[in-house]
Amino acid sequence: MTISNFNPQEFGQSLAQQAQQVIPQDLTDEQKQYVVNKVYQFCILAGNALNQDPNINFDANQASIIVQFIGEWTFHKSIDAIRAGVPQDCWDQILQDVAFAIFEKAKNTQSAGIPQDQAISMVEQEVAASYEKSLRELIKSGKINEQDLTGVMAHSNIDQMAQSEQNNPQMSVDEEKKTIKYASIALLLKTLSDTKKDKILSALGSQEAEQIKMFMQIPDLESKVDPALIDQFLKDFKRNMSSIKRHIYSQSNNIMSLKEQFTELEIKKVVQFERKKIKDYVDYCLVDIPTAYIPVEFSSQVSSIITNYIKSKLPA
Repeated sequence: MTISNFNPQEFGQSLAQQAQQVIPQDLTDEQKQYVVNKVYQFCILAGNALNQDPNINFDANQASIIVQFIGEWTFHKSIDAIRAGVPQDCWDQILQDVAFAIFEKAKNTQSAGIPQDQAISMVEQEVAASYEKSLRELIKSGKINEQDLTGVMAHSNIDQMAQSEQNNPQMSVDEEKKTIKYASIALLLKTLSDTKKDKILSALGSQEAEQIKMFMQIPDLESKVDPALIDQFLKDFKRNMSSIKRHIYSQSNNIMSLKEQFTELEIKKVVQFERKKIKDYVDYCLVDIPTAYIPVEFSSQVSSIITNYIKSKLPA
């Protein structure tokens, strides 16, 4: 039975995009692509397996947690194997062994309702054990020398990333503001219907929309960001919304008023062959909840010209 509101393809793509943003620069382009591809591949396999298992009764959040465990550890252990000089023809087998072990352990933690902190620790222990077991199997088959095992096991990308964060603990003010903004909007959108959510996302710039979608996929997002900062952002957002709406409606009210007589599809058809800027502007004007993140790109005079043109093409 398919898990409601859980899309393995979208979630896998989101994790792969995140992996691409933080992948170490000491890897070759080919190695980087391998890591990203494996993150996506194993996330899809795990997500589809959860969707297709009739004996599983997980919700979307539980499924996301399981797949995220697999995606994150596939990322780290693939980098560890590459940096340790493990033969390339062994990478797939190691990652398959680790992913399978994570899948089973993560399912057990979710079924048992184990707290997230404990689940993270249990999965990490399972990763270490399955990684070493897989390496020892490769030693038996002659693919790796036994004397190299300690050196291979010593590589830990997750520890290296943690150390790097300790050395550079402060993100820039702009980065922090963006994080709070994206997280706040993501949490807000989670409370809306899919139709309204999609409409708002479609009105945002593509880069911001993708960032917000990534935040929406993070399990237990509300517990990972300071609630006081989220609350302050939303309060400021609501306080400014009335002036934002006045500004936007003053520019686009005429186009929005057409919705009283015509459907959005009819209105959009009129400008379907116009320049992208005009089509985007009309789409923006038709959004039920204007936001502060898409600028009004035309003056009121130009907006009137566009409105009159649309009216002239619609049935009287």
